[in-house]
Amino acid sequence: MVTLPENLLPALVWATFLLPLAAIALLFLLSRHERWLHRITGATAVLLLLFSVGMILRQHEPPYDFCFGDFPLPFALPILGRVSLFYVDNLSIYFIFLVNVVSLLATASIPRYLNHLRQLTHTHPPAEDFARANFWFHLTFNAFHLSMVLVAMMGNLILLWMMIEVTTLVSGYLVGFRRDPVSLEAAWKYIMITSAGILFALLGTLLLVLAIPALSLLNLPQLLTHSFETAQANPELVKLSFLFILVGYGTKAGLAPMHTWLPDGHGQAPYPISAMLSGVLLKSALYAVLRFQTITQLYAKQSPAPILLAIGLFSLLAAAFFIIKPNPFKRLLAYHSLEHMGIITFALGLGTPQAVFLALFHAFSHALTKALLFLVYGRIQTAFTLHVAEPARQLWEWAVVRLGYPDKDKNHQPAAIKIERNWITNAELAAVTASETPQNRSQNPDEPADAFLLSCLNRDEISAQLNNEQLHRLSESELSLLSNGSNHFAEFSRMYPPGFCYTLAANQRDVLESGQVQNPTGAFSWMPASSFVLALVGLALVGVPPFSIFISETLILFAGISAGNLPAPVKLVAVTVYSASLFIIFCGLVYHLSKIVLGLADRVTFSLHNPPADAPGSSFDPVQLDLPTTLLPATSRKLRGQDTTGPEFVALLAGFVLLLLSGGVILLSGPGFNAVRHLLENSAQIILNGTAG
Repeated sequence: MVTLPENLLPALVWATFLLPLAAIALLFLLSRHERWLHRITGATAVLLLLFSVGMILRQHEPPYDFCFGDFPLPFALPILGRVSLFYVDNLSIYFIFLVNVVSLLATASIPRYLNHLRQLTHTHPPAEDFARANFWFHLTFNAFHLSMVLVAMMGNLILLWMMIEVTTLVSGYLVGFRRDPVSLEAAWKYIMITSAGILFALLGTLLLVLAIPALSLLNLPQLLTHSFETAQANPELVKLSFLFILVGYGTKAGLAPMHTWLPDGHGQAPYPISAMLSGVLLKSALYAVLRFQTITQLYAKQSPAPILLAIGLFSLLAAAFFIIKPNPFKRLLAYHSLEHMGIITFALGLGTPQAVFLALFHAFSHALTKALLFLVYGRIQTAFTLHVAEPARQLWEWAVVRLGYPDKDKNHQPAAIKIERNWITNAELAAVTASETPQNRSQNPDEPADAFLLSCLNRDEISAQLNNEQLHRLSESELSLLSNGSNHFAEFSRMYPPGFCYTLAANQRDVLESGQVQNPTGAFSWMPASSFVLALVGLALVGVPPFSIFISETLILFAGISAGNLPAPVKLVAVTVYSASLFIIFCGLVYHLSKIVLGLADRVTFSLHNPPADAPGSSFDPVQLDLPTTLLPATSRKLRGQDTTGPEFVALLAGFVLLLLSGGVILLSGPGFNAVRHLLENSAQIILNGTAG
């Protein structure tokens, strides 16, 4: 067994703070070397996890408190010198470990996501722009990781508020990283809603200054060790402060009814960032709530448990309502985060040491499980997007080259045709396309050309002359002409009206650029290994035994039944709502998950954006349609070969093993399990009493 030196905690705290700063500096120095960017990010994540494991092994050491005045400066710092910069106790160590575990898993998925983005954008953006975007992704990811670690290390409540705001700013950039309108809207909504919430948190923090004037610097070490009598606190102001804090940080933690940023933020973020948002960003905001919960219990002479219980139950009910509705899967996972934050808050609201212990244990179980689910689903969605979008790119390029279609990226204009009448002849069409088949020659050259091929030539000037009858007409000659360029499109054209084919091509191009195709189905047929992991992790998330979420949800239910501090009617309502919500959510998520893994692979659901108002066939554009597999290229064998390759899949398997082992914290005995269990017990005591004694 490795023996660590005594008094190692301060060194580990400073190493955890300085290492990401050094990594960010290296990223600037090596910004032009793309291979080194991920190596730096990966090495930083591995070392930070090792540092947090070292902290767990040194959890018996006294909490580490460092003030600005402890810096060896030649001059004095009158007020700032007494402000606590770092305060790391067992509760801080637990959340630092949580952040570092999820961040390492997300780091392993970054190269695949960026490579996926490069393939989808094709020649847009240019290579130098993509290299710059790659650098900024790694830079902001490391800053995001560091900011969440610092949230758990801050020794002052004002500094804690500042770090929560920093997490908002850097993660907002990552949510809108693709820079398409949908992701930018999601990032804007996320920043606006959470920033508004954090303003409430600031007001609550300032109210605490008025409530406890003797401790107006708001240093955590003093707040957790003083008593109500010595601090001369105003209990009513302390309670009011906690209400503002719960609204403010509860917005960032995704508690209902302040959860409205969750579906857009999780749904549009790159999938490594979705794993970070759901896995640990919500828990970082929860950490702030826990610190204020302790302070409220110490200085208000009353526990805030009842309001936490009510918020938790309301979040569960809201999640149950949204999960049973059809939604893109990543949005469903966002609502599922709302459910689990409700479970954690419900357990905290029970107010017993056992329930608080289980709330912390459930926070880890959910963070690990949800991060794995986002990452493995992102892996499948990546392959599916390329599987569907590649034919769209081929079709678009073929239309540009063969038919002179105006490419919106390159501002390409088709061959000039003078429009002196309301139609164009087949002869003129053949002259422009430089392609003529026997069927094409057999037609009268003076007859009007087909509406679809006409729209490919000049939709802006011709579309006003088209009618529904023309849009539905598709001749064999046109099928032959189309099949020379794209067999997939020719097959598809036999099943849909030609005007609608134009709309599909345009909308597939939009999806190609945004990099997302919603809700793949039948994934087991072409990515069996990843789909199997997705199914197992999904079952773990909904609470199927023997996974850790089943253990924590069941024990929380028993803790609610045995809670002696709740009146019998309240206990009955709470347990009933808790159980019913879990059952509804279980059924809803299993249904959606089964469609993705085991759904029919011969047809896939495809979501379309709204076409241009003047686009031919816009009247045939539904909100969603089913595409036949003729649009999917014959790459299933290649996808199966890539299913189990790469460091990302190894990281997913390692995370899944950790998920299986996490239940041992409660059920098994051993050095590692005992250390984590002891850490959780001490953290629960800190939440309830301010110290681990």
